[in-house]
Amino acid sequence: MIAAIGTLPFAAALLLLVVIAPALSEAANKSMALPDCQATCGGVDIPYPFGVGEKCYRDEGFAITCQNGTTPFLAGTGYQVLNLSVASSEARVQLPIAHECYNESGINETAGEPVSFNRKGVYRVSNIRSEFVVLGCNAMAYIMNRAKAGAPYDYDIYTGCFTYCPTIESTVDGRCKGAGCCTVDIPPGLSDNSIRFQEYNQSYYYKVTPCSYSFLVDREYYHFSKADLRMKKNMMMPVWLDWAIRPPNGTDTLTCADAKMNSTSYACQGRNSNCTDSVNGPGYSCRCPDGYEGNPYTDSSGGCTNINECENPEKYKCYGHCEDTDGSYECKCPRGRRGKPKEAPCEPILSRVAQILIGAMGGIAFIAILALIMLIMHQKRKLRAFFKRNGGPMLESINNIKIFTKEEMNQITENYGIVLGKGGFGQVGSIAVACLKEDMDERPNMKQVVENLQLVRREWKQRQGEYGEYGDQAANEISLERSPDSLSMNATGAETPGYSPLLK
Repeated sequence: MIAAIGTLPFAAALLLLVVIAPALSEAANKSMALPDCQATCGGVDIPYPFGVGEKCYRDEGFAITCQNGTTPFLAGTGYQVLNLSVASSEARVQLPIAHECYNESGINETAGEPVSFNRKGVYRVSNIRSEFVVLGCNAMAYIMNRAKAGAPYDYDIYTGCFTYCPTIESTVDGRCKGAGCCTVDIPPGLSDNSIRFQEYNQSYYYKVTPCSYSFLVDREYYHFSKADLRMKKNMMMPVWLDWAIRPPNGTDTLTCADAKMNSTSYACQGRNSNCTDSVNGPGYSCRCPDGYEGNPYTDSSGGCTNINECENPEKYKCYGHCEDTDGSYECKCPRGRRGKPKEAPCEPILSRVAQILIGAMGGIAFIAILALIMLIMHQKRKLRAFFKRNGGPMLESINNIKIFTKEEMNQITENYGIVLGKGGFGQVGSIAVACLKEDMDERPNMKQVVENLQLVRREWKQRQGEYGEYGDQAANEISLERSPDSLSMNATGAETPGYSPLLK
């Protein structure tokens, strides 16, 4: 019993390993970190050129600290990393807000230390995805960053906005148009920065809005609310940063053309990688071309590999037949349809009315052909029944007899104008002609034909015996003195199916 209990933890661990091993293998295959480097931290992917630990990042500007193994930070700062993207060359981080608070005497607290996240010049605040916000009543704030030495102004960037509140009720949730909230776009090139408030009389507002606030924020994340006029002072806001491979000192120009001249330091080492000049500050970034995905900065993870668009129809639309190609995909309408299947469903080449008409005509044609086949089969069965009922099988059983069709007899007798044979054979021809009379009541039946043929055959043999070796010649000289109409055969009224017997 003790031994059995002792084996349970081992069995459970073995089962867990079997379950998670495929998932770990798949995650390793998709990792975009360098070999033997930490690929994630707290659920955030850490792709190269970023890295955790020495020899895992391109340079110190891309170093990431994984605090307690659960929370990533920009190395050397207190700014948490929320996302790192190689595809868009962006990073999303948490930055602090600045605030200024008041009492009846005026300003009693100001907090807004300079924000420094760009030790090696890698980052710029995204002017596309981030904005500057000011909250409060009678509040004005500016954001700025220091200019380089020798510049005509103290700051390269200096921008802000002003808020007012005629009454607190004038503020509206979701509207940041000046009443309690204002926003301003920021120009490209903003990196390390600081925020400054303009002093205004707050004796009327401090009880309702005791503080003014200002911060950078992801423009899709923030939506103004009246409650924000009393937000917590230690809040952090998500901000998008653009990153690139920058010049060593962060100020000189560096383009793709410049970088390609030095193959050792050129960053775009991944297979199928393309180089793109930065649009937010100097430098360049590496991108996978359209139709490819992966890490363009290293070949260790496969570089840029082809995307199978057909496996992701929600992203890559195809309303027809999808076929993956290298770097793209083809989408074709099914046969009988046309259109632009990557944009909308295919339409029939023929209109609905035309399809109905064609279907109806096809159905009628099918029914007509089927009826014709059935009629032909019925006629054949009927003809065979006539043949059998009038003694046809008995005629077929006689040796040296060939049965000609009506059409063949027309040709042989030249439409019944010639009596076949001479002598005894003329009698055979007469029998045949009698069988082809148009009036069905005048035709002999098959039994009568067989009996008359037997008589002709016996007569022929008798004549051979009388004439000896000249029997054949003499028989041929015997002419038929009776016409086909005088044959002593009484018709029974049975229908004859158009067959005529002759001796071979």
